[in-house]
Amino acid sequence: ATWLSISGRAVEAVDAVQALVEANPMKNATMFGSVFQDNPASARVLTHCGFEYIGDAEAFCLARDTTVPTWTYSRTL
Repeated sequence: ATWLSISGRAVEAVDAVQALVEANPMKNATMFGSVFQDNPASARVLTHCGFEYIGDAEAFCLARDTTVPTWTYSRTL
């Protein structure tokens, strides 16, 4: 995908997520991930790793000291 050539960090992020999924340290049947909606690059990392979008939510962000909209993803293992 084109976005992978933009930043080496995206490639590193994909590798890290793939390693976590493959290791599956808690032996989960499904893994979930969420990203802040103002960070679409992280959403692309999850979809590139086989996660599927399941809906919108909100999470408290300590750094921002406020609730932030998120996108939630899941991957069946």
